[in-house]
Amino acid sequence: MESNAARILNELNNLDYERRDDSSLLQGPYLNASYIPAFPGSIEGSLACIVSQAPTPSTFQAFFHHLHAQKVNVLVNLTPLEEGGMVKSDQYWPTTPTSPLHFADNALKISLLPDAPSGLPLLQNLAYRSLQISNVKENWSHTVTLLHYTGWKDHEEGSR
Repeated sequence: MESNAARILNELNNLDYERRDDSSLLQGPYLNASYIPAFPGSIEGSLACIVSQAPTPSTFQAFFHHLHAQKVNVLVNLTPLEEGGMVKSDQYWPTTPTSPLHFADNALKISLLPDAPSGLPLLQNLAYRSLQISNVKENWSHTVTLLHYTGWKDHEEGSR
């Protein structure tokens, strides 16, 4: 009998990526991120996510537009901001709920929501953040859960 993990890996290996329309691909500037569709056989509307080392400051605006355009609800970041005294990635979320980030002549606003997502387990090296991406000119907003795992060190296995 095939294990659940083996079944999922087999389904992922058999995905027909040629049949996806171009809207599912992260087009435009290099974003240092990968779009992960919902698992095959999932109910429609299941969570898709983007896994990212982290965008660079020059791509922050495009990165947030892609999160909204792809209707992504979960963002997984595997890179700490700093490791061994060296900067590893740039912080692309606000530090406090009262200090949002603004892009595109203030049309695009990224806010840190005051409450972390509920119902998630407390795990070492994993921070949970709720971000609201808003565009005042186009009149939309989108909430994304950021899972920031900081235990995956360069050139070694991540801590558990």
